[in-house]
Amino acid sequence: MINSSMSEEKKISITELPIRYFKMMNGDSIISYLHDEALEGEEVYALEEPMLVTTDDDHRYNLSPWFPFSKENIHFIDVEKVLSTDSVDDGIKNTYLRLVLDKTEYESRGTPTQASSTAFHVEQLSYSKH
Repeated sequence: MINSSMSEEKKISITELPIRYFKMMNGDSIISYLHDEALEGEEVYALEEPMLVTTDDDHRYNLSPWFPFSKENIHFIDVEKVLSTDSVDDGIKNTYLRLVLDKTEYESRGTPTQASSTAFHVEQLSYSKH
């Protein structure tokens, strides 16, 4: 999992993390941590915490949860539903990880109180690449 790979004894650089970009057949653009594991006998990608990528008129990238109401963190996507996949640069990986780790920290605290309910918003975070 993302958290466990971040805290393992063996430290790896952000460049080595398997965070990939997926262009889906339906037009969605997704950034996600890609697991090597798949469902036995199935041709699927195992995506942890996939984020939908949108761009605005100023060419800023906005990331938001792809399955915002799912209890599951890992989603199995049929390889035939993916048009293309590619690696992403370290700046985008940083943005993605910050969102995912903030969400994980928020969820680990349990049900939020009124005062702490603004700790994590499912707002879009922008990252501009120039």
